Formats: sequence, structure tokens, C-alpha cells
Amino acid sequence: AAVEDGEGEDEAADLVDVDGFAAAAGRAADRIEDTDDVDNEIYRAWVEMTRHLDVPHPESSTPGEFATAAVDAGIDREDVDELTALFERVRYGHTAATSERENRALDALRRIEAQYGGEEA
Repeated sequence: AAVEDGEGEDEAADLVDVDGFAAAAGRAADRIEDTDDVDNEIYRAWVEMTRHLDVPHPESSTPGEFATAAVDAGIDREDVDELTALFERVRYGHTAATSERENRALDALRRIEAQYGGEEA
């Protein structure tokens, strides 16, 4: 189901699968809890979740463009910003995974799953 705000975002929201986005967040959190390769799972979560967003050119879109699409779809900006920052550190940074980073990812993913997930989340 798509989120519709009624504030001129209906057209964009109609193209976003928020339930799918939330379900992907839940699956990602499950994988993070079950692995030692947190960085890879954060990257995988980002890729899986962005498939449910409407961006003009997904193959060349920036993390910021995906973040804007998620916020436009009604996903909480704080969670989106947290996941975007974590993704960028994993994708472009050169730092090792930490338990703090894992906990931040899990918290944001579980909030998204709980707040936006449908009956399957």
C-alpha cells in the first residue's frame, strides 16, 4: 500500500510500496541479528529497501535522492537520515563495523518495520 499525505505528494506516494519498504526493513533487521557481517547487511538492506521507492534513475541515484523519496513517501526523516548515514559509512567509508553501528541500524529498521509495516511485517 502506498502512503498518501494529500499535500501534493499523492502522485509520488502512489508509486511507493511502503509496506514492501517496511517488510524489507524487518528482513534486514533479522539478518543483522543473525550475522557477524553487519556492514554487508546494512548495504544489502539499503539496496533491498530502495527497490520500493520511486526515484527516476535508481541505478544512478544518490543516497540523498533515495532518502528524499523515502521521506516523501511518509517514512520518518530521523530513521531515514540514520539509515542513510549508516549506508554511506558502509559504502564509502573505511571503518569497521561496531556494535554501536549495529544497534543504530537495528533500532531504525525495527522502528520502520513497526510503524509502516502491514499485517505481514
